[in-house]
Amino acid sequence: GNPPGIFRILDDTCRTLHAVDSDTADSNFISKMQMSNVGSHPHLRVLGSTSVFNAGFTIKHYAGDVTYNVRGFAFKNMDQLINSLVGTMKQSS
Repeated sequence: GNPPGIFRILDDTCRTLHAVDSDTADSNFISKMQMSNVGSHPHLRVLGSTSVFNAGFTIKHYAGDVTYNVRGFAFKNMDQLINSLVGTMKQSS
């Protein structure tokens, strides 16, 4: 099959957010991207760094390259609906 893409790796990272802080989650995300075959795609360049402040990736779009910094990336992607539902259920009688 196809190698995992950016969104699959990001979703996998977000499943473990309850156990780590934001910077650790972002470091895990960029590490998983580096270890996967996703970086071999001709339109993607993974910019690893020892600091999450500098880590990111560049996507080569038709209109030009767009670079994304991964700091806060995982927490911004996290689905908050589940937490809202749990909070509502706890308050209901």
